[in-house]
Amino acid sequence: MRYVHTNLIARDWKSLAAFYETVFGCRPIGPERDLSGPALDSATGLTGARLRGTHMTLPGTRDQTLEIFQYDRVARSEAKTPNREGFGHLAFAVDDVDAVAETIIAAGGGRTGRTVTLPVPGAGAVTFAYLADPEGNLLELQAWSQSGPDAPAAETSDIRAYNRDAWNRAAARRDRWSTPVSEARVAAARNGDWSVVLTPSIPVPRNWFPPVMAGTKILGLASSGGQQAPLFAAAGAQVTVLDNSPGQLAVDRHVAEREQLVLTLVEGDMRDLSALPDESFDLVFHPVSNVFVPDVRPVWRESFRVLKPGGALLSGFMNPIFHALDYPRMMDGDFTLVHPLPYRDLDHPKLVAEMVAAGEALEFGHTWEDQLGGQIDAGFVIAGFYMDSMDTPVDAITPTTVATRALKLAQS
Repeated sequence: MRYVHTNLIARDWKSLAAFYETVFGCRPIGPERDLSGPALDSATGLTGARLRGTHMTLPGTRDQTLEIFQYDRVARSEAKTPNREGFGHLAFAVDDVDAVAETIIAAGGGRTGRTVTLPVPGAGAVTFAYLADPEGNLLELQAWSQSGPDAPAAETSDIRAYNRDAWNRAAARRDRWSTPVSEARVAAARNGDWSVVLTPSIPVPRNWFPPVMAGTKILGLASSGGQQAPLFAAAGAQVTVLDNSPGQLAVDRHVAEREQLVLTLVEGDMRDLSALPDESFDLVFHPVSNVFVPDVRPVWRESFRVLKPGGALLSGFMNPIFHALDYPRMMDGDFTLVHPLPYRDLDHPKLVAEMVAAGEALEFGHTWEDQLGGQIDAGFVIAGFYMDSMDTPVDAITPTTVATRALKLAQS
């Protein structure tokens, strides 16, 4: 399960969309909607309904959108105030609250209150203001002066701690990579019927795994979340999972207790496997996750160290071209290469502010030389390769994720 969009019902969807594009840089994405007919009537409980509108990108998010729709007949609602029950407001992290407030007012919005600065014990100080868009929907603008749960300041100096907290939040909301595997899939795995992914959708070929899983020692490296490790254990493997996020590890623990499976769970950094002995695993399973660390070569070196001779590293990672693109522009169909590689979110303060305000993990884009070359330099031989799509516009041109099978050859 994952959060996908926030909906606003507009009196004039085109004007409201233009406001969000002008003020916040939201951009229309996908086809405009113009829907009507019996199916829409049945879904909405309305008669003769017709809706038109669009989805728009939200700054600092990867795939959540703002959905602005207009019905031909709109039910009027009561006045919107900050303390009204239910849906409250949309919040945006900005550099200058008053400057953006002036832009909102110039674009047809209005103020609800004054700009104030409040100290938040243990978090810093936040400057914020409530405003409204041209149709009265409430907006919050905020700027933090120190580190805190919503603050883009010194909290990113320890990237491992920051991303650990971000993934703990993802685990708490049970997003796509934090949703426990079903009882039915675990039952099937006990009978030898199982599949897992390193990338968004393509199952890993079964011939990448040992022919007999029973007794196979597997390290799930930065791969917790209650999905792959329980299936390996149900298939008979001896499974250890090392992950940076206690919240993600807790999802694995939940499934293990539910299914009476044995998993060894270790909190740690994927770049430092010093808690694990040399040559102790037959297989390292490492889905797309090195995007969350600034240096990937230690991941390959440590994986090589803990593998037995003849063992295999199965890894997923981002196609480097993804981080060379500007994400909002790419989602709008502009595939201009903008960012030099290697890439760091941390080099873009405005983006960091948006990502931190949204509670999302910060990313790093690595080069082919560090992804493939790094595996080879660590001692691996690349023996398998495929690419997978992530359902973004650029994926229609080239897949944006990669999977490799790398072997630690047996000593002669």
